Amino acid sequence: MQKKTLVVYYSNSGNTRKAAEYIAKAMDAEADAVETTAFGRGFWNYLKRGWYSLRKVLVPIKPTAYDPSKFDLVIVGAPVWAGHVANPIRSYLAEYSASLPKVAFFVTLGGSGAAGALRDMREISGLNPLAELEISEKDRKTNKDVSKMNDYISHFGKLTS
Repeated sequence: MQKKTLVVYYSNSGNTRKAAEYIAKAMDAEADAVETTAFGRGFWNYLKRGWYSLRKVLVPIKPTAYDPSKFDLVIVGAPVWAGHVANPIRSYLAEYSASLPKVAFFVTLGGSGAAGALRDMREISGLNPLAELEISEKDRKTNKDVSKMNDYISHFGKLTS
């Protein structure tokens, strides 16, 4: 029997969405985007995202399409904002942590802060992920992101076969 996998993500610039879609397609998984109305576009919203991230603010999120408790594995992806996990995923993990089965995390980032964001995800969920992945802007520009995602996906072979 094939195990069911859900890839949940928030993406502001599109980088996390592209990674989530790649992982979901490679694993024949469902993908579910977390959405919020807390942030818009532009310079002031960029500052707001950073400020909220530093302050670890929970933001309202829209209901998601899938119940994570119906899956065997939930892979959660987020951008790194100011060295922390993006607030919409902070809110998702705070809301759904009790119903999450086995988890894995990945983050996308332009500079640094992956370790802090992944630590946030572990702390908020209270779960130990099966695997973690960071995809930097440099990885994307040099196409190293694909090999890193494939290595990451290989951790789940026993769950998805």
